[in-house]
Amino acid sequence: MIPDIKAFYPGERDDRTGRVIVTDKRPDDLPEPEETDENGRYALVIRYVRCYDGRKQLSISSVVVQSPLLKRVLSWVLKDYPCMAPDLDRLEVVSPFRPFVHRWQRLVYALQCEQDPETKSHIRLFYDALKTELDLTLETRNDFFDHSTITFNALWMIFSPGDIIFTTHNKRQVAAKVIDSMIDSGRYEDVYRLECEMIHCDGTSFGWGKHWFDIPEFAGMRKINDLPVYPIDFHRNVDRITQKLISKGKAYERLLRVHHKQYRGIALDGHHPFYVDSRIMIDGETYACHNPDRQIFLKPMKKVKIPASYNAEPSEQSDSSDDDETDTEATYKSKKPGSVPALTDEQLMLCGNSVRGYSLRNKRWLDFFVDNINDIDWKKNAWDDVVLDAEQKALIFSMTEGHRLNHKGPQTKGLNIVICGPTGIGKTFAVESVAESLRAPLLHLTSADIDLDPSDPDLESPFTDLLEMCGKWNAILLHDEVQGSLVGNKLDKYGNECLSFFVTCDSAAEDCMNERFLSRFHVALNLPELTTATRETIWQKCLESHEDISFFVDRKTLAGWPLNGREINNAVTAAKTLAINGTLDMKQLER
Repeated sequence: MIPDIKAFYPGERDDRTGRVIVTDKRPDDLPEPEETDENGRYALVIRYVRCYDGRKQLSISSVVVQSPLLKRVLSWVLKDYPCMAPDLDRLEVVSPFRPFVHRWQRLVYALQCEQDPETKSHIRLFYDALKTELDLTLETRNDFFDHSTITFNALWMIFSPGDIIFTTHNKRQVAAKVIDSMIDSGRYEDVYRLECEMIHCDGTSFGWGKHWFDIPEFAGMRKINDLPVYPIDFHRNVDRITQKLISKGKAYERLLRVHHKQYRGIALDGHHPFYVDSRIMIDGETYACHNPDRQIFLKPMKKVKIPASYNAEPSEQSDSSDDDETDTEATYKSKKPGSVPALTDEQLMLCGNSVRGYSLRNKRWLDFFVDNINDIDWKKNAWDDVVLDAEQKALIFSMTEGHRLNHKGPQTKGLNIVICGPTGIGKTFAVESVAESLRAPLLHLTSADIDLDPSDPDLESPFTDLLEMCGKWNAILLHDEVQGSLVGNKLDKYGNECLSFFVTCDSAAEDCMNERFLSRFHVALNLPELTTATRETIWQKCLESHEDISFFVDRKTLAGWPLNGREINNAVTAAKTLAINGTLDMKQLER
């Protein structure tokens, strides 16, 4: 092996094939390079090419910035502009100079504000060179802006990185910040694709998440505010839509971390719509744990320093930025020590329109739209509607309430209660009323919900997940109509996770569970059959919601019918349906 280099050079072009012949002989007619030590003394190196557009003879192909003073200024002018790095030793900008079309006002502002004579002279050189080259482009851009119209090929002129755009996402109005934009060749037509970012939360903090929006190709001129995506400054009522987006952002900001709310409307299961009318738990962190394939990765909201001499910004939408801060004043101001920093008004505008959580009724992890989330309308005196023996009623409520006050999460042992008795005597209703009175989340399960099968090797996983969820949310878990032998062995290992764990069985405790499993519960209650007196009370409470009941219904007669609580409720519901256009009387109930 020879310790040397074998070099090859381009030679003459073959007239027959059109290919360049490679040779090992160095060409003698190579031109001298432009960027030599001699030329390195100049602030700028400009390359011109012939121009054939009929308006000028030469146009600038590229500009090499060699002046350190000018680079310092351009680092501010092009701050946060994608694919630009003004701090490099060799800075070259090439035609069509789009970054400087977008940041032209900043360049003008820097020229006006610069105090150092030498730096100002370098800025003037650069400005004059580009002014001649971009004069027609800037004039065209201003004409588009003045008339609020644009062509497809000129869309790049109105979408500058850092601009706030307005569009609809999942049929809801949103704002986003432009990162970059380009024409993308689709399968059937070209689209103008905007890479944007919006503020999202992962359950514990806020950050930037990416979104892409497309504008289909169109012919001729188009009004800017008729586009599916356009800068928010072109909105017909900028002030109104800005306040609306800020209000939405404040609601979004308040939903950080864990919340128990009411939801009615369409939610999203991935990209699929799903109707929800349920109480929900908003918890993005736990959502990510149970749906690792749907995790969102957010860019931190970093703090950026800018030169002190350019703290004042020119009044141009494309030049504003929420993330900037000087050395002496922080952009983010915390609401309280240790809290997540409060968002500015502009950042509130850029917040997303959905949060992640769990539907307690549907038992599904979903994305919930902020405008469909409301506070829970808690039922007052819910516990008063429970018809049970006074001592048993007091025992259930006092133990659950006391345990909730002293519960400190997984390190505190959970409270396990089993309520047994015949069907329809109020076991489930009692637990639901406890949760309503304590304003605690209630996760209601049956064996069918988790497919309990003692031979299933994965039995532990879904049950463990549910207990961990209840523990984090300080919730009550109701396992209805259960076979005790299938869950008893889970209580020792996972029973500490949830606030209170209720089990109901449709038979006596001794029949539902053997002594081994029954010993794992703190309280075991056997509820008796309904008596005539308790049935009368149930009839009264079910009928109280209907007007003039006492004039047409004999509760004594109703109490003599051998019905359980569920049957009484169903009878009243059916009778009210029959009497929807009249009054409720004994005839409707007897049917």
